[in-house]
Amino acid sequence: MVLYIAICIVALLIGIFLFAVGGIQRWGVIGAEVITNPQFLDQDCTKSSLKIISWNISFAQGEGSGGERYTPRSEIEMKQALDGIASFLKSQDPDIILLQEIDFDSKRSYYTDQLNYLSNALGYRYSAKALSWKAGYIPYPYFPIKNQFGKIRSGGAVISKWPINSNSIFLHPKPDTHSWWYNAFYLFRYSQVLSFNVAGKTFSAINNHLEAFAAQNRQLQAQKLIEIIGENHVEVAFIGGDFNTIPRDSKVKSFIDGDNYEFDETYCIFESMKDFREIVPHKEYIKSEKSYFTFPAKGPNRRLDYIFVNSKYQFENVEFHHPGEMSDHLPISVEILL
Repeated sequence: MVLYIAICIVALLIGIFLFAVGGIQRWGVIGAEVITNPQFLDQDCTKSSLKIISWNISFAQGEGSGGERYTPRSEIEMKQALDGIASFLKSQDPDIILLQEIDFDSKRSYYTDQLNYLSNALGYRYSAKALSWKAGYIPYPYFPIKNQFGKIRSGGAVISKWPINSNSIFLHPKPDTHSWWYNAFYLFRYSQVLSFNVAGKTFSAINNHLEAFAAQNRQLQAQKLIEIIGENHVEVAFIGGDFNTIPRDSKVKSFIDGDNYEFDETYCIFESMKDFREIVPHKEYIKSEKSYFTFPAKGPNRRLDYIFVNSKYQFENVEFHHPGEMSDHLPISVEILL
């Protein structure tokens, strides 16, 4: 009887643990649906350029969304931030929007499907999710308990005026420097590969959110992303997102709010892509480094967000925006000439 009770207790604890971490999850490729909103129509298909915006929206929480100094916004404040994000995006009239840190059904954002919220506010017909963090209960930040993340359904997303033909997500391996139990609760970083049909042309794009706290792991993710580009059967026109690294020409590389990029080769790995150009040339970045900082939104001190464009395309109107503190990152944009 004692043995039976012990086995039941152990089974119960294992069940609770698996529920909390979202079951047994592995890195690798997962398929995902493309969402078509029937209440909105296709856009005019005559285009000479394609405007892209990339933005880590920190699930409309703002600074401190990662946990430290985390104080949840009220539901009203969170939706006000979402409305601000939508208003800014609408004013820019982009064709394709790359989003990172967006919630689909999470306690911390009051179970709001933020992708559906923004798509409806913008009136865009097509969107696609990249679910990279699925958990029954995340006990972080640890105290106070009322501020813990709880249920999580989160990741990245793309919103588009133009048809999305396919959507697949590569979940990158988690850092092996973390303990197994920490990684069990930890989010996957991802590369979201999509195929589009714009003005009669088919091409791919990749939306990314790379590792923030382990440089060696981030470098492996950068190398894997280059492999994904090479393996893709449809031409990749651009890649973008929150790469969580700084340019090689940055004047300050260590002790930036406690983060150290001194030996981080991630940006150099991306520079090795001969078929792609970053939207800010080195000579321009050196002239006015602070003009290109994207994090944190309040008092930016580094650049973490990027767009690389296939060298066969010209681009123009590169912008680093300051729309306010709806997120802890600032959005960037570029127009690619078709």
